[in-house]
Amino acid sequence: NFEAKQVSVDGGIPCCAIGDAPLANGPAVPTEPCCAVTAIDSRTGMLTAKETATGRIFQFSASPAVLGKLKIGQGVYANFEAKQVSVDGLSPCCGIVDAPLANGPAAPGIPCCAVTAIDNRTGMVTARETATGRIFGFSASAAVLSKLKVGQGIYANFGAKQVSVNGAEPCCGIVDAPLANGPAAPAQP
Repeated sequence: NFEAKQVSVDGGIPCCAIGDAPLANGPAVPTEPCCAVTAIDSRTGMLTAKETATGRIFQFSASPAVLGKLKIGQGVYANFEAKQVSVDGLSPCCGIVDAPLANGPAAPGIPCCAVTAIDNRTGMVTARETATGRIFGFSASAAVLSKLKVGQGIYANFGAKQVSVNGAEPCCGIVDAPLANGPAAPAQP
């Protein structure tokens, strides 16, 4: 009897009380967003986000009203089983289009970066992160260099210090070197 907040095992005399605790199947109260928006394509309404804990990348679509409120770096909540994204952690607003499996490789989203220079002699490539303007370098094999073009989109995992041309498999390592827009390291005597 939900009105009286009582439970009966035999349909007769109440044996137990129903408490006001949250139920296991009730809506979860959000804590921190699991993911962050990494790219927004306002032309198509597609967004790319990265799950903070695993680094997996996924895409979701948003209506123009929601799209106008989202910014790169903004935290969002994702339910990969239901293929839904929420901005507030309570109400789904968007559908996940490309949901990678937890134990499978991440499907490529929108490239985060673009090639700005290629040095075929040294095998060094310079690229710029679209969201922040950060410039970074990576080394590439002759086979990869032959396929790269200035302006081409690439994928970077700064935590793992890896670059991918196709968004699925890493090909190149990010090099730790001072770059044009970064602070210069002090010279050693």
